[in-house]
Formats: sequence, C-alpha cells, structure tokens
Amino acid sequence: MKITPTAIPDVLVIEPVVFADARGFFLETWNRRKFSEAGLDLDFVQDNHSQSVKNTLRGLHYQLQNTQGKLVRVNRGEVYDIAVDIRRSSPTFGRWVGEVVSAERCIAFDDPDLAIDWPVKDPARLILSPKDRAGKPLKTADLFP
Repeated sequence: MKITPTAIPDVLVIEPVVFADARGFFLETWNRRKFSEAGLDLDFVQDNHSQSVKNTLRGLHYQLQNTQGKLVRVNRGEVYDIAVDIRRSSPTFGRWVGEVVSAERCIAFDDPDLAIDWPVKDPARLILSPKDRAGKPLKTADLFP
C-alpha cells in the first residue's frame, strides 16, 4: 500500500497495490498492521457501499457522537472527495483537502507516440473493454513524478 499524507495530517490517501494476472486481480483493501504503521490504529467496524450517477454531489456529512472515519474506494469512474477539519482545537481547523479518487487509469494501447508494435494483423479489430477503449495518450495521462 502507498500511503500519502495531505495538508490535513489525519487525512491520508491510501492506494492499494494491484496484483494482476490472466485470472484477474487481487488487492488488499484493509491491513490492520499497515494502517497502524501509518498512524491509523482503528477498530474497523462497518463497511458501506454506494453508487452515484454522474454529477451527483453528496454533502459534507459528519457526526458529533459516535463519530466515523471514512475510507473511500472507487470501483468505476471517479469522485472528488472532500475532507473538512471541523475540530476547533486543531491547527488545521476550517481547512479542507480534496482528492480525485478514481478507478485504475489506462494508457491508450494505440498511442502513436508509443508506437507499440503489437503482434496482431489488425489492431483496430481487437476486443477492448470500454475502459481500454477510452485510454489516454501518454502525453496527457497522469504520470508518476
């Protein structure tokens, strides 16, 4: 897992490592030891799943009693997830952070800048998933620093 801090110390971006092969994929969504090493020593008691259609805005929800931490995962598409620090005693009180959380990215298989020599006679006839068909060119893709 890659765990990245944000401008609010208690808000972390957690990216799983995806292990894929011909059978499909595997990823770890929860690991008490790794989360604890990142300062998240939590008693994980509930898991919720929701689906939203495009352009849905879900409010800035919170609790004063029986407080809940949030672990957000995106299986398809992307969301802009916001966290606001509402703890009056916090040095970051009133500040917010936002992260685009998305499903796995994809580079276009036929990007002319890559010029991959695919061992097929007619690459245009390949069967592609909608995600692979919508792959981005390398020059406009989100890349590692």
